[in-house]
Amino acid sequence: MALEAAGTVGTGAEAEALFSAYARAIADEALPPQRARDVWSGLLEVLEAKRGCDDEAGVVVGSVIEATGKIVGLFEAVATALDTLAAALGITPEAAESRQTAALAGLQAALQVALPHTLFEEVMAVVYKEALLVFGLSVVCRDDDDEEYDDEDDDAENDDEDEAATSAGSAVLGLDSLTQLMHQLSVLGLAQASVSVVTQLLYRVVEAHILSQAKGEFEEAWLDELIRWMEADVAVAVEAVVKGCGNATVAHLRERLWFHMYEAFGELRIRELFDIIVDFPDSAPAVEDLRRALARTWQHERLVDVLSAAFDKRLLHLGANTVDILGQYVSSIKVLTRLDPSGVMLDSVSHGIRNYLKNREDTIRCVVTSLTDPSPTSLLGGELVSASGPTGSGVGGGRGGGAANEDYDNWTPAPLESGALSATTTAPAARTDILAMLVNIYGSQELFVSEYKVLLASKLLAITDYNTDDQVRNSELLKLRFGESSMQPAEVMLKDLADSKRINAYVHSHEGGGDNELVVSGTVISRLFWPPLKEVNFQLPPAMAAQMETYAKAFHSLKTPRTLSFLPNLGSVSLTLEFDDTELEVTVSPLLATIISYFDAKTAAAVGGASIAVDGTVTWPARALAKVVGIDVALLRKQMVYWLAASVVVDAGDECYASVSVLGDAPSSSAGGAGGMDADSGVASLEDQKAEEMRVYQSYVNGMLGNLGALPAERIHNMLKMFVANSGYTASLNELISFLNTLVRKEELAFADGMYSLPK
Repeated sequence: MALEAAGTVGTGAEAEALFSAYARAIADEALPPQRARDVWSGLLEVLEAKRGCDDEAGVVVGSVIEATGKIVGLFEAVATALDTLAAALGITPEAAESRQTAALAGLQAALQVALPHTLFEEVMAVVYKEALLVFGLSVVCRDDDDEEYDDEDDDAENDDEDEAATSAGSAVLGLDSLTQLMHQLSVLGLAQASVSVVTQLLYRVVEAHILSQAKGEFEEAWLDELIRWMEADVAVAVEAVVKGCGNATVAHLRERLWFHMYEAFGELRIRELFDIIVDFPDSAPAVEDLRRALARTWQHERLVDVLSAAFDKRLLHLGANTVDILGQYVSSIKVLTRLDPSGVMLDSVSHGIRNYLKNREDTIRCVVTSLTDPSPTSLLGGELVSASGPTGSGVGGGRGGGAANEDYDNWTPAPLESGALSATTTAPAARTDILAMLVNIYGSQELFVSEYKVLLASKLLAITDYNTDDQVRNSELLKLRFGESSMQPAEVMLKDLADSKRINAYVHSHEGGGDNELVVSGTVISRLFWPPLKEVNFQLPPAMAAQMETYAKAFHSLKTPRTLSFLPNLGSVSLTLEFDDTELEVTVSPLLATIISYFDAKTAAAVGGASIAVDGTVTWPARALAKVVGIDVALLRKQMVYWLAASVVVDAGDECYASVSVLGDAPSSSAGGAGGMDADSGVASLEDQKAEEMRVYQSYVNGMLGNLGALPAERIHNMLKMFVANSGYTASLNELISFLNTLVRKEELAFADGMYSLPK
């Protein structure tokens, strides 16, 4: 690059103008537009030739270093030429420096104008990938159509995401080469233009590292480890690869990376939140990590959307057991309360679960059963103790428990979230009362108290030693929750057991002895305070009937003028069955005990109707045995399943049953114990009670269908509300449909195409 003689220069202004003109000419000659385009074209050819090859990165990076090195050489030659020109023209160093800077800026602009941006970003992506590998940071690329963080709700719980590989591999660049390359890009003004490429690559580095380290790991806290990794590895890499862009750019990129780390980690944990809730409390470290991430990213609304979709898809369907749904709901209350003490997220997420549980018939039964289960693994174990407190007429301590329970000194305002999250002001204590939230599914405590009475009655009727310590403890705790007036029937039921213990001790001390020893123990109940009990009438064996008569006389002498009315189908009987080879001890229902008693040869001979073999084997026709016992044949067959399974009797064909003299190897499932206790407790469930209450409306329904023909359930419901309002018709549409379906199963109504009608 030759400089012609400048000649004699006049004023300083003229010298500076001449210098500027020469500077532009030198820059244009050093890097004309076509030459800049040729540089990028050469890189494009290299990239296309080596695309997909094993040594693609090495060749591309080498080509970039070589090409940028040549251009930097041109820049340095231009700078040297301009220094020489400035000296020849007598330009001051300050003026020369500004003109030189402008000339070099023009060169940078010309270089950038000539570059094809798509190619540039692709080349720079390869370069910076290798640059990051120097610091052990691997970039895992993914297809745009299959991103790890898809925003679609139905992919919120996608478990088929590809595992991110994070092995660093072998870096093509060394630290010296990296330093040289970063210097050359800075001189050419390309470092600043590459910031967006570097940013996206670092985003992927962070995402890949988070996936490889923390995905599916709930029992350890990972956020602190990620912070240390960001400070130790990522910060050093950022400083090295973008240091030519200026301090402001470096600081801004750091801030963006920190936010993206929290956001990516929060997104991962949000997508895994359903499984985190399943594993809680073992997953408590993951919950705490997510809480800290949400505090920085405010992804609350995203969490509500994803978790709600996960509940709808994975939990709220007919294939899930009610107890499992309740368990997930209870765990979600605990987890979401930790994440958001204000309870806004919990209200938003749990709305769908509450509505679903409200429509499940066994929800109340599952809640009450778990609530009174003393085992430490119970779903609601400890809830009565941990959250017991006076509630007045309300639903439970904390929510509806009065102002005394509100911790206003520690009140936390709700987050100002938009969309699905409504800002409400509430005390945190009210949100953590799990029992109160379960009761609030139905809006009142009456159904829970009624179900508890049914459960308590079943447990009390099954007690044989009159030990009610567990039931008394639960009743006292429930009185604190629901009030003494609501629990009065339960108190009477428990008092009945205590009185029965004293009565039984009196009867046994004053009656029997010798051959007439009394072996009957009774539970005397106050019928008006107990739930309706199912009655099955049958003929007791003479020996059992005599024992009960003796017990009733002793009671009458103690409680004159009160008398006893026995319910023979309720209770239990302990039997010892003797065979030629062994004895079998079983505890069965009174009906099962009655049936097997007639297979005794002496008893069968006394009542007649059975065939008795020489060896003492008794064979009963099903109809004859059912008549003797006083039940229908269908019920007899159902009861005989137990004795057949226990190998105590055998099916003799022609609808006959025969006893056995040798027990042999009885199935383990029926060997002794209480296996013969009927699964039906004898206490009418709430559904049975409701169906019985609905019976009074059957005549109205029959009249409507007889006069108007087939009608849908909605029409029947509306007409009942109009015509029988004075009789207190308060059933819901679902309750009416359940009752109508019961009538259909009994063939008292017909159902077709959504319409109910009288059978033809």
